[in-house]
Amino acid sequence: MKYLVIVEAISRIIQSLGIGVGAFFGALGGYQTFSDWREGNREKEKRAWMFRRNFPRRNLNETFRLIRSKTDQDRVYLVDLRKNQKHWIKNMNTMKKLGFGSSDVFEVSEGEFKSYKEEDEIG
Repeated sequence: MKYLVIVEAISRIIQSLGIGVGAFFGALGGYQTFSDWREGNREKEKRAWMFRRNFPRRNLNETFRLIRSKTDQDRVYLVDLRKNQKHWIKNMNTMKKLGFGSSDVFEVSEGEFKSYKEEDEIG
């Protein structure tokens, strides 16, 4: 009888330790996921800041333009006219962060659209 009480007590201790260790590792995994997510957001913000710096609004339609193809109305691209490159702006929120609006976008022919080399996306 005494033996069963001791075994039961040890069993509860081991179970509690297992739950505690599992919770610790679960929290550690959650922290790592959050940390990776935060780092990814920092990288996106850094890239957006770089694009804002390299493509200030005052140079719009001089050194760069915002375009969309007649055949793909949903995608807006920032075109660097100096390098003949285009960067897809992933969404309107990113476009607003860059300081632009839908009224800044020009529709271009498919031929002109294809003449620009596609580079990294923004956002």
